[in-house]
Amino acid sequence: MSSQHKCEPEAQMTEAEVILAAGDYLRTRGTPVTPAKVESFVRERLAQNGQVLPGAAVKEIVTAVNALVHNTQRKDTTMGKEQEFAGVTREGKNAGVIKTERLEQAQQFAPSQPVRPYEVPPLSDRLGPQSGYRLSDAKRQELEAQAGSLRLLIAAPGISPTMKIRYEQDLAKIERLLELDVQSRQQG
Repeated sequence: MSSQHKCEPEAQMTEAEVILAAGDYLRTRGTPVTPAKVESFVRERLAQNGQVLPGAAVKEIVTAVNALVHNTQRKDTTMGKEQEFAGVTREGKNAGVIKTERLEQAQQFAPSQPVRPYEVPPLSDRLGPQSGYRLSDAKRQELEAQAGSLRLLIAAPGISPTMKIRYEQDLAKIERLLELDVQSRQQG
């Protein structure tokens, strides 16, 4: 559908006026005036005004909906801080016009840092040296043995990049636990 011959929304035309406008439009383009072309023009013009005829194509319906949305979008004025609403009772009867004070726009929440709702604080924040985190000697030896085997696995030739990353992450966790244990032993 062409946007070259849009109607102004305030200028609602009668059916006869639309048909005459269709003939004028087609003649100015040098196109023969046929019933099919006039119908197409009328359907398009009505869709641009937010109206559809029975048997409307999807494109006509979309054009009509867009026209209605455009025409009904709220236009703020700078005059006053009062809004008017049509009041209706619970029974559906007209209750007249209700005037209310316009609410200011709500502030948008803009955090200074990205919010990560499921982020767990680092272990050092939860278990610092002052927390008394201390490993038993058996657990410490077990973790040191695991760290050694992970270092060998990471250095092994032919390891896939995915497994190397997993082993490096596991090693970092174990080394952090061992580091916290050393810090708590030095303070205690």
